[in-house]
Amino acid sequence: MKKDLKNKSTNIDNLGMKSLEFSKILALLSGFCACKESKNKTEKLDINASLERALELLKETSTAFDIINNFSEIPIGSIKNIKPHIKRAENQAILSLGELLDVKHVLFSVQSCADWSKNLKDRLGVLSDRVLSLFPNKHLFNRIDSSIISQEEVADSASKELLFLRNKKRSLSLKIRETLDNIIRSTHYQKFLQEPIVTMRNSRFVIPVKTEHRSEIEGLLHDSSSSGSTAFIEPKQVLEANNQISSLNLQEKREIEKILLQLSSEVSNFSKTLHLNYELLIELDMIFARARLAKSMKALPPKLNNCKNILLKKARHPLIPKEKVVPIDIVFGKETDCLMVTGPNTGGKTVSMKVVGIFASMVKLGLMIPAEEGSEMCVFNKIFVDIGDEQSIEQSLSTFSGHILKLVKITEFADENSLVLLDELGAGTDPEQGSALALSIVEYLKSKKSKVMITTHYPVLKEYAFSSESSQNACCEFDIETLMPTYKLITGIPGCSNALEIAKRLGIREEIIQKAYKLMPSSSQKLDFVIKELKVEKKQAELKNQELAKLITQAKKIKDEASSEKKKIQNQSEVFLKNAKLKSREIIEKARKEAGDFILELKKMKKKSNLTIDDRTKINKGLKSLDDSLYEKNKPLNEHKSPAKLGTGDNVFIVDMNRQATVLEIHDKGKTVTVSAGNVKLKINISRLELLPKSSAKKNKKGNISTKYVKKQPMAAVSEIDLRGHYVLDAIEELDRFIDSALLSGVSQIKIIHGKGTQALMRQVSQHLKSHKHVEGFRKGGYTEGGIGATIARLI
Repeated sequence: MKKDLKNKSTNIDNLGMKSLEFSKILALLSGFCACKESKNKTEKLDINASLERALELLKETSTAFDIINNFSEIPIGSIKNIKPHIKRAENQAILSLGELLDVKHVLFSVQSCADWSKNLKDRLGVLSDRVLSLFPNKHLFNRIDSSIISQEEVADSASKELLFLRNKKRSLSLKIRETLDNIIRSTHYQKFLQEPIVTMRNSRFVIPVKTEHRSEIEGLLHDSSSSGSTAFIEPKQVLEANNQISSLNLQEKREIEKILLQLSSEVSNFSKTLHLNYELLIELDMIFARARLAKSMKALPPKLNNCKNILLKKARHPLIPKEKVVPIDIVFGKETDCLMVTGPNTGGKTVSMKVVGIFASMVKLGLMIPAEEGSEMCVFNKIFVDIGDEQSIEQSLSTFSGHILKLVKITEFADENSLVLLDELGAGTDPEQGSALALSIVEYLKSKKSKVMITTHYPVLKEYAFSSESSQNACCEFDIETLMPTYKLITGIPGCSNALEIAKRLGIREEIIQKAYKLMPSSSQKLDFVIKELKVEKKQAELKNQELAKLITQAKKIKDEASSEKKKIQNQSEVFLKNAKLKSREIIEKARKEAGDFILELKKMKKKSNLTIDDRTKINKGLKSLDDSLYEKNKPLNEHKSPAKLGTGDNVFIVDMNRQATVLEIHDKGKTVTVSAGNVKLKINISRLELLPKSSAKKNKKGNISTKYVKKQPMAAVSEIDLRGHYVLDAIEELDRFIDSALLSGVSQIKIIHGKGTQALMRQVSQHLKSHKHVEGFRKGGYTEGGIGATIARLI
């Protein structure tokens, strides 16, 4: 017997996979594959991977998962297996049109994947070796693509000879049809015809003739109708042309064979790269299928270990519909060798066990698991399962003998790297003997350091879990009030079968229930009492934890709201200060304008009136004082905060011109910008600018940003500048400022006084005005305008 078992030891790893219904997981995975071979390989995957290999596979899945979620799907498509085609080509066989098209489709997928990967080089990660090893072959793809139209047709462009032959056939066919059309339209022949049409028999053109008149038309008889009333005759007038077409058909066939031979030879020449490309595409298809399955399950990658630690948060059975599944928490720490799960039937014990078994199998294939972030799973070398319940569609209730046969194999081959899942251990026989056997098997498996999870109703196993340091109880919660399971797994507390409570609520007489309680062993009654007390205490602790978590959440929310409000107030303060500054500038400017108007009036009165010298002196002093107050000194550029960085559309304030503007373009790596102030565009250094908040920019009815010019000089428009005494460079810079100011003031003509002297300044001014984009034209000053010592310019 032992010899026979050892011969089967290689299959022990997958023992019980049918009970877990893991084939359904593989079927789901197969459904996400694009290629037929990928599907076949997926359905036959061997669950046998080390921790290192499982980590590699999971990393591949995670990379593909990130790509399909944040970029796009890999464009592999539904390619067919071309390995047999490649082998036939290497053996100098001629590939069929369909086989060559299969090769073309693989080459198309290779090229598509290569193009797809160009924007993903930094995100391919562990997949980069495979993707970048794909070898596109445009030459072979184009040869097949231009030569074959479908599985039945070769393109005319496949060769010059084929094109020549087909053109000749078309010409002859046209000639034959013209001849036959003349015959069927002829009044002489029409009375002999069954129908006035031209048709084909044996690849030759014929006409349908009434049987009784077939002697009236000379030619070859090719066929007769089933009724015998029609004879299909090839008239002698087209015999030669039809013979030529038959000859051309043979030549065409030989030419097509020649073309297919050449294409097959090229497939043979590239056989190694074609084979590699196909294998890489299949591998990538299987990897991305794992990612697609994870996306459909809303699964996440667990943290893998080999220290027997299992921590599953909100785990969901992947085969139960999403709207029905109840997430469960399973804590099976590395210090615990055995987890005893108890509770009433149909309470979720077996589902919990299956979740552990399925997840342990999934991670060995590099699959993500449907559980919350932070879950952990051990990678076991072997997984043994004995589930014989009525909940599996594919397996009916196992007999006691069937359980024992499985347990023989499990106890023989389980070791320290094994996960053992046993459902209703020791059931199906005498309870006393069954519980004793179950306890003995548990202790034996623990002695081999296996990780064991058991479902049971036996009190002796519950008590054992209490007394054993490396064993732990767990139960599936059951609501006595509703007589319904909650399907939640509670670790640390054993469950009760609740048979008497359920019987009482369903209507069994009270005296029967009380009698049953008296007949129960005292130890069982005490155990049930302790279990109930523990459940009450755990429930109270959970409520307190929920309250505490709620308080912590509320406190965090209040803190976040306070922080947000503080930030909002700070932002509002900054905006308010900016707006206040702008408003104050507007008020001051308005006052300046009114004062400027008043000064002009006083000056006029001074000229017209007959005042004494003392009165004139007092007025002059007052005017000078008032005039000085209107000439606010330009704010030094180093006293305002220049913007560190500007973007197009930003609203700015030109400090030395006291003017709002909008940034249009950025130059010199952000050192200078082009701004729009009204209808004027200026190129200006950012040191002369101050960034304004967006709310300070006013919009006109059309939604465009408008600017308001705020002068720091008297509001009377200045149209004259005196450059005498300036160096040339300083004069030109001052002139540019003056033109900008004049444009903003709406002045259309300016006067530039440069003097006569050596005429050097005059020449530089003229040269500068010629190239200035805002100067429409200029001329020398007239007799009353300063003559050649001044220049008059028109602005645009």
